[in-house]
Parts: sequence; structure tokens; C-alpha cells
Amino acid sequence: LVNYMAQFFVTLLMPFYLQQLRGLSPSEAGFMIIPMPVTTTIIAPISGALSDRFDSRYISSAGMGFVSLGIFLLSRLRLDSPDSFIMISLIVTGLGIGLFQAPNNSAIMGCVPGSRRGIASSMLATMRNMGMVMGVAISGALFSNRLRYLEAYWPWGEAFTGALSFTYTVASILAAAAVLTSMMKGSTK
Repeated sequence: LVNYMAQFFVTLLMPFYLQQLRGLSPSEAGFMIIPMPVTTTIIAPISGALSDRFDSRYISSAGMGFVSLGIFLLSRLRLDSPDSFIMISLIVTGLGIGLFQAPNNSAIMGCVPGSRRGIASSMLATMRNMGMVMGVAISGALFSNRLRYLEAYWPWGEAFTGALSFTYTVASILAAAAVLTSMMKGSTK
């Protein structure tokens, strides 16, 4: 749940930062965001294979640590942040997502009796969808309320990055908390 919440904090707000604040076209903004899902796509099969050999709680916890770090880096974005910094931050986030998801799913499905795997699979899907919905709702609410507050005191660009920083800091803290909950699950080896 928290992994997808954190992921959708990024997914919702990055296009606004890139298009409204940086003035990129939709295709340019999309190009800037591509490193995150591409990294996830490359890393997920590798982390899945690693989780078959090693205790998945360490791999998934490391993944959430990278998610937290990547989102923390994104919380430092300013109007003039270099494109390379944005891409590196998104790559770190994508690395964490890829490291987390396959081992976590494997651990959950591996500890469920065969007769209950359908139920477990549906619970995974439910948590994924709830995380997406909650991530969009919470990040939108946090960002818009903080932006409205800061606009009274700061110029619009600074208010925007201040609201973005606040929202991504909350997401980073959520992801860091998920590191601890991921470590608490039982050993898979």
C-alpha cells in the first residue's frame, strides 16, 4: 500500500512541476519521467531472481529505502534544478520500486497455502489500487493546500517548489516507515 502511495505522489506531481513550472511540453515532460519506469522494468526481474535465493525482506526493505531516498532527492527540486538531477532522482526511485515489488509479492504469495493464493493475489491487487488512489488523493490535497498557503507569502514559483518539497518530504517519510514494516515480516529463507 505505502509503496504505491509513494509512487503515485511522484507520478501525480512531476508532470505539473515539469510543465507548469519548468515550461516543458507534454512530450518533453514525459521524456524526463521515463527513467523511473524504465529502471523499475529492468530491476524488477533481477530483484525477483534475487528474492528466490536470499531473504526477500532485506531486498524489499532496501527497495523501500531507495524509494525514500529518491523521493527525498525530488523534495529538493527547485526551478533551476539540472535535468540530470531530476533524472537521477527518478532513477533512484525507480530502482527502489523495482527492488521492492517482486520480492514483496513473492514473500506474500510464498507464505500463503495454495488454496488461498487467489485471495492473497486479490489482496495484493486491492492494496495496489488503494495505494494508487490514496497516493493521488493525499498528494493532491497536501500539495494544493500547501501551495495555497505559501502563495500568500512567496512568489508563485517559490510557493510551487515549497509545496512540492513539503509533499515529497511527506512521501519520503512514508516510504522510510515502510522500510521498517518490510523488515518486520518473517524470514522467507
